[in-house]
Amino acid sequence: MLLPVAPIPNGTSAIDLVSQIAIALSVVPGQPCLEFIWYRPRQGAAERLGIKTDDAASLLNETRDPASLSRVVTELMSHQPRDHASTFSLNAADAGARGLDGPRQNLAPDMVIGITSRVVTEDGLIRHLPLMDMKVPPGPGMAEAVRDIAHAMGLDHGAVVESGRSYHLYGFQLIDPAEWVSFTARALLAQPFVDTRYVAHRLLAGRAVLRLTTSALKPVEPTVTLVF
Repeated sequence: MLLPVAPIPNGTSAIDLVSQIAIALSVVPGQPCLEFIWYRPRQGAAERLGIKTDDAASLLNETRDPASLSRVVTELMSHQPRDHASTFSLNAADAGARGLDGPRQNLAPDMVIGITSRVVTEDGLIRHLPLMDMKVPPGPGMAEAVRDIAHAMGLDHGAVVESGRSYHLYGFQLIDPAEWVSFTARALLAQPFVDTRYVAHRLLAGRAVLRLTTSALKPVEPTVTLVF
């Protein structure tokens, strides 16, 4: 189901983008609610381990003894709930009208708010927004490249959001849980343009998450760079 999202200018914050998505959702029957999450960001596995996770030969050379290799693989395969994470839901109409002003109050400096892909109606029907964390470095023409990748992934309408070191992708439609699993899993085939570790974690969690606010570890505010 395509969402009638109003025109959004470049430079719009991700929070305001989500407000516009919420306004579009408010006309969907069933009083849908958007799901959000408070969590503490942490470094990725490569940063925590000080390694290149996409180069198997180099990684094996650096972990020749079984104990070191076991430690690295255990860390790479760990899927822990986001530190101190908790979810909350907002009715789409309320989220569109008031944004996240309330939940942002008294937010700790090391915590952020993210939007999840889950949309739940009053009768418990679950739908998802197609969301994806890309692995394309910001630069001239890169947002357009992400748009083209989105088209190849089956998204005709959405927004490209610069998040700091890469881009976030928002699709302006609702899909059912099976379609979300297929969309998310098939994104793995778009390597190296998507963050494959992100995809694995999101499949395990059963929902996508994209950051909306900033913290000491994530100081760049996600901002819309292109709408398609």
